[in-house]
Formats: sequence, C-alpha cells, structure tokens
Amino acid sequence: VVGNQVIVATENNSIYSLDASSGAPTWAAPAHIGSPMLLSDPRFGCGNVSPLGILGTPTIDTATGLIYVVAFVQPGTYELVAVRLSDGTQAFTPIPIAPAGFDPFRQQQRAALALANGNVYVSFGGYAGDCGSYHGYLIAIKADGTSTTLTIFQDQAAAICADTTPNGAAIWGADGPSVDASGNIYVASGNGFSSGSGPYDCGETVFKLSPTLTYLDSWASSAWAALNGSDNDIGSVNPALVGPTGNLVFQTGKNGWGYLLNTSALSSQAGHIGGEAFNAAVCNAAVSAGNQTTAADQVFGGTAYADPYIYVPCPEGIKALLLGTGPSFTTAWSSPTFHPGAPIVSGGVIWAVDTNSGTLRGLDPANGTFKFTATIGSQTHFSTLAAGQGRIYVADGNAGQVRAFGQGAGQYHPLTPSRIYDSRNAGGALGPATVRNIPVLGLGGVPATGVGAVVINVTVANTTGSSYLTVYPAGFLRPTASNLNWTPGRTVANLVEVAIGANGRVAVYNAVGNTDVIFDVAGWINQPTGTPSVDGRYNPLVPARILDTRNGIGGFSAPIGPGQTITVHVAGQGLVPGTGAEAVILNLTATDPTAAGYLTVYPTGATRPTASNVNFVAGQTLPNRVAVALGTGGQVDIYNPAGSVNAIADVNGWFTDTTVGGTGSSLTPMSPLRILDTRNGTGGFSAPVGPNQSIALQVAGVGGVPSMAASVPPKAVVLNVTVTGPSTGSYLTVWPDAIARPVSSDLNFVQGATVPNLVVVQIGANGKVDFYNAAGSANVIADVMGWFG
Repeated sequence: VVGNQVIVATENNSIYSLDASSGAPTWAAPAHIGSPMLLSDPRFGCGNVSPLGILGTPTIDTATGLIYVVAFVQPGTYELVAVRLSDGTQAFTPIPIAPAGFDPFRQQQRAALALANGNVYVSFGGYAGDCGSYHGYLIAIKADGTSTTLTIFQDQAAAICADTTPNGAAIWGADGPSVDASGNIYVASGNGFSSGSGPYDCGETVFKLSPTLTYLDSWASSAWAALNGSDNDIGSVNPALVGPTGNLVFQTGKNGWGYLLNTSALSSQAGHIGGEAFNAAVCNAAVSAGNQTTAADQVFGGTAYADPYIYVPCPEGIKALLLGTGPSFTTAWSSPTFHPGAPIVSGGVIWAVDTNSGTLRGLDPANGTFKFTATIGSQTHFSTLAAGQGRIYVADGNAGQVRAFGQGAGQYHPLTPSRIYDSRNAGGALGPATVRNIPVLGLGGVPATGVGAVVINVTVANTTGSSYLTVYPAGFLRPTASNLNWTPGRTVANLVEVAIGANGRVAVYNAVGNTDVIFDVAGWINQPTGTPSVDGRYNPLVPARILDTRNGIGGFSAPIGPGQTITVHVAGQGLVPGTGAEAVILNLTATDPTAAGYLTVYPTGATRPTASNVNFVAGQTLPNRVAVALGTGGQVDIYNPAGSVNAIADVNGWFTDTTVGGTGSSLTPMSPLRILDTRNGTGGFSAPVGPNQSIALQVAGVGGVPSMAASVPPKAVVLNVTVTGPSTGSYLTVWPDAIARPVSSDLNFVQGATVPNLVVVQIGANGKVDFYNAAGSANVIADVMGWFG
C-alpha cells in the first residue's frame, strides 16, 4: 500500500493498482509483463505453483515512484521488471536474471524483494520437492536499470562451507532479506543435503553480507545436521532485526525454536556454528520436546516486531515474546488456538490470517485475545497481509479478489461533562515514563458496552517538569504523538478523542517528572452498527465566531466576573441550525484573566458539573476545544469561578439530534498518526511557518484518511495540533483549503511555548486544510486522530 494505491502482483505476471478506499482500478489497464510458466512444461522436475509468474512480494521505491517485481516469463527466463507507480508503464527494459550455472527450472524465486543501497535484492531457492541441483542465491541488481550486471552471492560457495559437493541451502523465506542501518543484508538458508556426520554445507544458516554481497559473518544452529536430515528449515522464516537499536537478529524456523544473535558477531564460535547470544523453545511442540531439532508443525512466512515484542506465528497461534536484557526473551502471552500466517502490526492491533479456516484475525496486543474476526476465503500458509489508509488488505487467490477491512464509523453521543478520574484522589501523580490504564466504560454516563471511542477533556496539574502526555487505547502500542505539552508548574487541559482499549480502558503516558491527571468525559462514539442511529452525525462548518465578550459578539460586552455564569445562544448562530442540533464543537479561548482560574461549559438547564474546560493563570491567553450538548433553547452556559476573564467561542460544527431525516457524517476513530511536523519535513514542510504565512496540508488520502475519490470521502478530520518553538506571541488558525480564512483562532501562544489543541476541521474540496500563523515563526505538528465521512 503506497498512499492511496494498493499494488497487487499476480501469478499471471500482471500488476494492478487499486484505489485504497474503493478498490477501483487507478490505472487504465494492468501492467502485463508476459506469459507465465506452467508446471506442465516438461523442463520442470517438481513444484507446486502454476501458473508461475510473479511469486515474490514486490518492493516499491516511493522516491522514484517505481514498482519492482521479478517475473518468470515464457519461454523460461526470470526478469527484474520496473513499472511506474503513476501509470504502470515500464521504466526500463526488463533485466534477465540468469547467472552462469543457474537453472531457472531448478531455482525458484519465492522470497519478497528488498530495496537498499541503490539495488534490488532477489533471493532464490529450489522448488517444492527439492528436485535436481539448486543452491541458495542472493542477487543484487541496480535499481535504476542502468546496468544488467548481476552481483551474486551463492551461499554454498562461501568460504565458510566445508561440503565440497554442496546442494540445497535455499534462500526462500517468504518475508525476504533484512537490511540494517549500515546497508548490510541478512538472509537465512533452508536445509542442505548433508546430514549425520557429513561436512557442514551452509544449510540452516543466517548470513550477514555487505551491500555488495561480500560475506561478512554467519551463524548456524549447532543442530544443523539434524535439522537438515528432518527438513526442519531455519530458513522458512528470514532474519528479523530487533532491539531498540536494531542490534539483534531474531531467527526462528520450522522447528519453532527462537534464537537471538548479536549483529556485531552472529556467533561467538570461531567456526560460526552455535554460539548464539540466546536460544529457547517458542512454539508448543518445541517447548514440550525441549529439543531444537523437533518439528513444531512448522513456522512459515515471517515474524512481526514492535519493540519490545516479537510476534511469532506458531502453528497453534501467535506467541508474543518480550525482549529482555542479556539479551533474552520470555513468552509474554499465547493467543487462542488458530493456525496463523505471517503477522503484521497495524493500528495497534496484531493481524494474521488463519490459514486453516480462511479467517482474518485481529489480536489485542495486551493479551492476544481476538478483537476482530472476518471470513476471507481459502488461504495458503504464505498469505500476505498489507496495511494502510486505516484498512487491512488481504488477497483471496481462489476468488481472484482483494478484500479491504477496516473499523466502521460510529455516531457521537454528548453527555453533561462528568469527572471520571482524578489522580489527586486515586492513584497519586504519574511519575516519569509511567503508563496508567484508566477505566472509562460505565462511568460518567458512558455505556458499559457498545462504545468505540470517548471524548474526554484531559487536564494535568501539579506538574514538576517539562513534559508531555499521550492518551491512547489501553493495551495498544504507544504512538509517537502527544496530546498535552507543558512546562513545570503549569495546569494544562486539552480535549482528546481516543478509542477504547483493553478491558474498557484508555492508557495515559507521562514522559518526564510528576503530574496529576484529571479526566472529564464529554461524550462517546458508538461502535459501528448495521443500522446507524439518526442522532450524533456530524456536520462540519467553516469556523465562525459566536461569542466575544471583548466586543459584544454573542450579546456580552464585558468580562465574565467571579462566580458568574453567562448563557450563550448557539442554535441558529454561525450556520448551526435553529432546530435539529444536539451538540456542537466549539473552540473556547480565555483571555485577559485577572486571576488563576478555569471555565466550565455545560448545557443550559443542567446542573453545573465539577469539571473544567480551560485552565489558565492571570494574564494568559489559552484555547481549548469543547464538545458540548445544547441545553434549553439551544444554549450553553459558561462559568468562571474567580477573577474576571474574557471568553471567545468559535463554532466548528454540530451534531444531529433524534429528528428523523437529519444528515451528517459519522466518526471513524484512528490510532494517532503524525502527518505534519515542520521540524523534519513530515507532510512536505521542513521549515517553521513564518509571519502572516499559510501552509496547505494534504489530509485526504494520508495516514488512514480516505481520499476524496473514495466511495465515502472524508468531510472533516480530527487533528491534535501542536505549536512549538514560536519566536513571538501569536495565534494559529486551521480551516478548509481554497476558501477565505475565517476570523477565528485555534491555538494561542506566547514566545517559546509548546501549546497543543484538538482541532476538528472541515476538509477542503481538494482534500487539504490550511494552517495560518499570524506573527513570528513557529513549528507546527499535527497528529490525525480520526475522520468524519
């Protein structure tokens, strides 16, 4: 999956490009390379794939826009083919892969391709049945097509091999080579034909090669001969680079054993046999036998890694291995029983195909339980999943289809704000690098079941260091995103939309120092249903100012005094309809406060809650997003407990009530993903936003948000926007691209501050939103949290 394109290669030697949202072709016609080979050809001695065209998973260079495949074409030649991502046309003449002594009817290309060091790396082994003479090859081919010269590594020709009549040792693991930060290549071989007392033949071996395929290092299992003799290939899975710095190799194979190797020295033995850093049984059969030569009904395809966990597709289910020091690993959990293909991690979920039942499984990373299940049709144990655009893509080869699965949209249900957690009363402050899981379901009006996500105003208080808070689904992998940022002593609040995690909880992470955390729940989003409710559908608006106590907008022309509540009419203002609106999204800004305090927003007619929306100190200007139900007469109340403060409210959109016939969009929550960071070029901008400058960010078709051409195009996105390092005090405005900038603000900040705010913004017709900075320069960061469509 690249951007909004799903690239599919077939055994018929065709390459397709599909729209990631709709499945419709994005090229006028597929790229067809040539006629594939058939096993009925008498030159084959064995095999199990027919027709045999493109078998290894392609690789794609997003910088040059080229797709690389290896095709087996009539009358019998393997070729490296490059086609353009834009239209499927060939970029250069296909390059034959036919080194001296290479028999394409005994050498099969099965492993995924790898792209690194300006080369495409292509692995070869034998055919099912091990007919004839074959070897393990890794071949490097210039990716720009300027040379047909092949750089070749043949494993049994390596000086480390002792067998003088080698055969086998295929490099065939479907997941393909691994590449480290220095460009070195790691591959694993399957069984050689030596066994018993025969000389070492480079079977059952992990090789480390230079970018030019010079042999650098290797490790072979001390049981290599027995594994050869029982056909228990180490090379059924290729090496995986693991560890926080990628300093370890994890290797497993058909025997269900796990090995950790140091990249600096794969083996501690001079002969490179044995001497791994750590080994232990992983899969059940291996555990019960306690012997690394025992077959565990065979592990195929590949592992997944999300630090500090390695996910292994054992025949009885997924095993989660927790990396320790030393190095070492322990089994963190075992999933319920199923027969998984190679797993992937996407959206905080572990995904794998049950190859026995033809079922897609989504597993909770906290404990391995099934979160999602879908029937997908007949599969093989090499089924390959892909992820992108907020979806999981899987091929059904028998039906000749690609199917896309994703979380459906839900509707928003507002609540009168309610405090559901306060660490000052329970649990105490969060310390540095601390995660705490907070119960949400069944509290503050949130139902106990059927909830997909919640909207919470999160506040930090009693902060002791400059830090940030990340809120995410409990049990999921912590994203590289932040929701609140602060300096010592600050009390900061921000509205957060977060999916429900394991056991009905959400996780909170504090990076540095100590801080108290407070949750005020404002509403919830239901899980997708077959008959969506008529209420809770969102209608985005171009931001409009409906209250400003500094100048009389909204009927108030003086600051809100101590202990005072003002009632603001919302229905019928700023394009919010006079009837049919149940709740609204507001950006509420407090400015010119004379004392430290807070503002509380709640439905008119309801009892004022013990909750806050904006917290400030004297003289500060601070905004926060507010999702609030409309009360009596379509109004909301705003309360100030102390001092006096001016209040500004900009309306961004509204939610339908239960009136039949209301229209609007439903929310699809997402695991947070960074789509803009002007500090490093994420999103296409690599410099601070200057004074009186606007940037237009593409959001449709990015980070899991569908494209504007999708069957259900996005109408609005939920972003957590952060300003950092501003050179002077200023404000930021976010609005749909290609229309006039509104008179509103989303973030207000002073020089040097780091300020976040949740933004729910309508998307322009071209799929973009604009960011405007009024003065000075400031870096801008945006994490997408969900979309309305």
